Amino acid sequence: MTDAWQDVRVVLLAGGRGERFWPRSTEARPKQFLQVDGKESLLRATFTRAAMLTAPESIYVVTHERYADLVRQELPALPEANLILEPCARNTAAALGLAARRLGPDSVIVAMPSDHHITGPARFRVTLQAAVEVARHGYLVAIGIPPTRPETGYGYIRRGAPLELPTVLPAFRVDRFAEKPDRATAEQYLESGEYAWNSGILVARADVLDQEIGRHMPELHAVLEQVQWAAPLPPGLAGQFAGLPGTSVDKGVLERSDRVAVVPGHFGWNDVGDWAALSRLLPLDENGNAVIGEVLLQDARRVVVHGGDRLVVLLGVSDLIVVDTPKVLLVCAREQAQEVRQVARIGAAFADALFACGDAEDLRGGPPCPA
Repeated sequence: MTDAWQDVRVVLLAGGRGERFWPRSTEARPKQFLQVDGKESLLRATFTRAAMLTAPESIYVVTHERYADLVRQELPALPEANLILEPCARNTAAALGLAARRLGPDSVIVAMPSDHHITGPARFRVTLQAAVEVARHGYLVAIGIPPTRPETGYGYIRRGAPLELPTVLPAFRVDRFAEKPDRATAEQYLESGEYAWNSGILVARADVLDQEIGRHMPELHAVLEQVQWAAPLPPGLAGQFAGLPGTSVDKGVLERSDRVAVVPGHFGWNDVGDWAALSRLLPLDENGNAVIGEVLLQDARRVVVHGGDRLVVLLGVSDLIVVDTPKVLLVCAREQAQEVRQVARIGAAFADALFACGDAEDLRGGPPCPA
């Protein structure tokens, strides 16, 4: 960018567990560190995108302490001082509140989740420039993506009155946030033209974000106040973080604040939130199938397959997700991709137990498992 971005700091959110991408995504190596599309990791792609906006010295990563080494491996260009480590993961409100305190009250934060796929870099830059301008007027600015289909897996933002601000793109007050809708409601949102997908990208002055956390999440703010502006974390913060509820910044702040604006983002955007999203990222064959790895399809339609080194064969099936890993084979209906997180923890625990008492190549050859 230009000197107009001297006060801007890009913050990459990289502390999530990515349970909808189980069994590839695990607690030891969650999805932001995976090459889910067979290319570079989601985190590295996000960093590359941020580096098109500003210098690496102005890019920060917020993550859990356990993932510090993974971030360093993925992002060797990230300055060590720009790695903000949460003592305990408590969702995006705590992560962004901590980042705001660390970066100083005069900073403008551009917060990006690390699991997006974005195209149209020029339009992306212009959108964020407009959002930064709006944020300097004291607003918490969400980026809303004009919907192209009745998507039931995303949250929505209803656009309110326009803001009379001298920005490069129009901005609007937020009338309300809407939860992930059912199909009929999503169709109504699409037809009305008043709703946008909530991208999860947030732009705000650090002091405004801190003030709004104080207004709407006083318990969190009381803990954050122990972090002096632009200072390292004080000792003893971990225990207090552990006692906080895990609340997203959307739920805890944006849905309650009267200082929220939205800037429409007319660039290509996909939330890589579950395995079904690969059908929008990977090239499709003539039957709408998206595959990675050694895969043989016969009379298969609209399947998503993420394979490995061994051959995966699908015959006469449709609308499935298949993920093959050394420990776990996941097969689920494509329409239930969002529900994978419901089985992730118990499935991971069961797989670990099986491998602890059996051979990794042939479980039947190991000792008997305890009852």
